[in-house]
Amino acid sequence: MKLENFKDTFEFKEYVKKNHKHLNTTILSFDEIYSYYENFIEKEIFYMNKEIDIDLIVGSENGNWYGNTYLQMIDYAERIDKNIKLFLKNPNYYTNYQKKYPELTIKIIKGNSIQGFVGEGNHRVLIAKMLKEIQPEFKKIYGVMLTEYKIDMDLFWHIHNNFNCLKEVEVTRIKDREEIDNIRHIRTIYYKHKIKIIKNNRLIDEFYFKDNKNKTCKDYLNLFEKLQLRFLKVLF
Repeated sequence: MKLENFKDTFEFKEYVKKNHKHLNTTILSFDEIYSYYENFIEKEIFYMNKEIDIDLIVGSENGNWYGNTYLQMIDYAERIDKNIKLFLKNPNYYTNYQKKYPELTIKIIKGNSIQGFVGEGNHRVLIAKMLKEIQPEFKKIYGVMLTEYKIDMDLFWHIHNNFNCLKEVEVTRIKDREEIDNIRHIRTIYYKHKIKIIKNNRLIDEFYFKDNKNKTCKDYLNLFEKLQLRFLKVLF
């Protein structure tokens, strides 16, 4: 059905709710996913004007949104009727390449998968998803202020697979350097990671991951045994 054939906001909403295929998914919390990966970020990239695939957007920073489905937010979201009315009058606002004001801000976490989370502009994203249900060829949102978090999955899995026998392992993210591309308006921050091995509140070892990728918890279990034997010799 073409957009110009909708008589009003109500008809548009009801049509999408009746014919949708992808809107009954729960909106994820950015804070919950980010906290899981935070210490494993290797690169943080800021784009002033970027496009993003609509299907990659799966969550929000707004507590009024995450935990609900996109389908529910068609009825629950404040000001959604007003925004849909404006959209039906000017659909090109969503399909052109120009930067939008107020700005649409999105954060992407690149870990095992790519997940996008809305900061500002939840209504615009919801309407874009509704539009895609009607026009599947509509696949991207443009004019986005985008922050991309690239996760060091090598480090992530190394810690989970090789240090799972140690309870007290700390991974600290440390800023390494920053690069600015003034032509493309991109700023990139690179991080390195320090791993701390702690036993009974005592720092046993610390090292940078990239310098010691072969270390595992077995190395420290042997060390702990030696420390325990040394302690017993002092006692007796």
